[in-house]
Amino acid sequence: MILAQPACVSTDCCCGNVTQLPLPGGNFEGAPFPPANNFITFYAGETFHNWTVQSGSIDLLGPNTPNFAFGNPNGPSQHIDLNGFTNGTITTTITGMVVGYNYTIVLWYAKNPGTPIANCNIRVAGGAWLNQTWSSTNNGGDIWLERCFTFTAQATTAELRFIGSSNVAACGMLLDDISIWVCPQDNQAPQVSNPPPLNVLVDCPAFIPAPANLIVTDNCSNNPTIQFTETVTPQACYFNLQRTWEVSDDCDNVTTIQQNIQVQDTQAPVFLSPPVNITVACTDNVLSQFNTWVANYGGAIVFDNCDQDIEWEINELTPLTGACGIFPVSFTIRDDCFNSNVRTALFVVNDPTPPVLLQAAMDQTLLCPENGADSLFAWLTALGGAQAFDPCGPVTWSNDFSGDFSQPVIEVTFTATDRCLNSVSTTATFTQIITRDTLAFFATTCDPAQAGVSQYSTFQGACETVYITTTNLLPSNLISLESFSCNPAEVGVFTANLTNQYGCDSTVITTVSLLPKDDVFITATTCNPNASGIFTQLYVNQYGCDSIVYTTVLYEPGIVDTVRLTAGSCNPAQTGISTQNLTNQFGCDSIVITTTALLQADTTLRTAGSCDPAQTGISVLTLTNQFGCDSVVITTTALLQADTTLRTAGSCDPAQTGISVLTLTNQFGCDSIVITTTALLQADTTLRTAGSCNPAQTGISTQNLTNQFGCDSIVITTTALLQADTTLRTAGSCNPAQTGISTQNLT
Repeated sequence: MILAQPACVSTDCCCGNVTQLPLPGGNFEGAPFPPANNFITFYAGETFHNWTVQSGSIDLLGPNTPNFAFGNPNGPSQHIDLNGFTNGTITTTITGMVVGYNYTIVLWYAKNPGTPIANCNIRVAGGAWLNQTWSSTNNGGDIWLERCFTFTAQATTAELRFIGSSNVAACGMLLDDISIWVCPQDNQAPQVSNPPPLNVLVDCPAFIPAPANLIVTDNCSNNPTIQFTETVTPQACYFNLQRTWEVSDDCDNVTTIQQNIQVQDTQAPVFLSPPVNITVACTDNVLSQFNTWVANYGGAIVFDNCDQDIEWEINELTPLTGACGIFPVSFTIRDDCFNSNVRTALFVVNDPTPPVLLQAAMDQTLLCPENGADSLFAWLTALGGAQAFDPCGPVTWSNDFSGDFSQPVIEVTFTATDRCLNSVSTTATFTQIITRDTLAFFATTCDPAQAGVSQYSTFQGACETVYITTTNLLPSNLISLESFSCNPAEVGVFTANLTNQYGCDSTVITTVSLLPKDDVFITATTCNPNASGIFTQLYVNQYGCDSIVYTTVLYEPGIVDTVRLTAGSCNPAQTGISTQNLTNQFGCDSIVITTTALLQADTTLRTAGSCDPAQTGISVLTLTNQFGCDSVVITTTALLQADTTLRTAGSCDPAQTGISVLTLTNQFGCDSIVITTTALLQADTTLRTAGSCNPAQTGISTQNLTNQFGCDSIVITTTALLQADTTLRTAGSCNPAQTGISTQNLT
């Protein structure tokens, strides 16, 4: 069905033109075709064209049944009534959609004149994409109105649903000429196939690359617009350059490409040849040789990519002395952007001779000393009596004592080291005898402050006796309860402290939760401004909480019934358009517009039939009506053939089915044949499900009845066994006799 583009469909398409999405069966013109001046009723579960009746019933009406489609500007055609015998619901599937596109559903509607008002609800995707309801007061024989609905596709297919509602049986909303239109959308930004690198680091402005020549494509626009800008941000050393390309298409989709170029010298100077270590004897002129070595930068050779004047910084990490040792010196080179590099070389003063041991360390033994640690510390401080000498300078003493004063026998090695790390060692033993006893005790308490481990000691000479008491904490009882309240002041967590049979704390924690209140929202409309507003009613629900009903009455001054009538007259003075303003049952305006056209001379064409050839032919009778207009009656009498009547019937008896022929003679003496086709009616079968707690009542039962046609009607009932309800509850008690598991059977 291809229709002209409706005015309500947007033509502002930035990517392509408005097109019509196919909706098979949208004009209801396909098979089946109702008989002339008649209709076909479809019930829930039945299909016609591409539509399915989901509930109730609908009527498919022919173009002249009964003149309901004469007011359609698109011309009379097959259409539907959403109330066949009851309010009906129909569905079909919309296919071929593009996610993100906006679609407009356009339809024409009127109402069956048998009802004062008819309503319809349209839904797409179960109402998730579109859910609107409207009413009709225009009769189909007078005028049909156009209505448009717009939604955004969220998938490629969706269900389209129409739900009719009317208070008069077999009289509902009339629908016809349903079409869907789409304005193509472009939500995709232009694509850049050769974006430049995002971050670029160069050492000098001369190395800045030229701006990239972007290659741009777009799914809709042939020539996207490119806007290029550059921004310079000064920095402490050189600067930053930011480039921005904004690429836009005809639908204002924008792709932004950025490039950040940092112009900065980040490369530190390098040592082509690092400073080298030097070793001199402690008997040489050490200071003179050191100054000469430093002045030559340790023999280093350096280079920088940008700076020809490299700065040097020399630091003695260890001050130079005339004695033997290793003296590290750091050589730091730095360019104008403070990039630096450092190398360390060693100035070594050598002494190959170890110190001379003058006195070896001596052993010491103490029996149960009162202050054994102090005695050991004094022995270590005195180096166990050891002595040493080095001809090039002082020596440094060290020992390998582990720090454990509790050992009865401690072997210590004393080492004398000169500044060139030459060393000599001597070993001695420090021995002490100490005894210690430990006694353990256990107790219990309810007081956490008294629980734990306590210890005290007694001494007798150098011996120690340790007493350790472990006090264990007895547990307290904790019970958690839960309840509910409508009063916020009663909500919270409440704690009660008691004492159990052991004398310990027994804590009961009760949590009271707030029950929610019920809120009901109702919306209505009125054409009386004094009756609009928001009205509140306060009730109390089954929990004793507030239950509030909010009723919002909207004022809609546009609710106006308009009825258009047509008439004719042979009197020119009575022709024209007349308007009559009335008030309907709702107190709203009701306008009756009558258009009276000038009638021409009346000509009535009549056809008749006769079995007598002498009575056939054309006869003309000229009369004058009450307005003085000619009224011509032309009668054409045709020769009648034999009458044939086709009848259909149904029967539950197979012996009565088939085709029977009855030949009669009418009043004109012509043959009149009656042909009756009797079909076999099927038996009705109804499936029911039920539930029972009694196993004897479960299973499948069958009941044979007779329907209104005298046929078998079978009712099959399947009764399932219902399970017993089981509720698990937990409780607490201080009485051991009340603890355990108890079971209570209820109905």
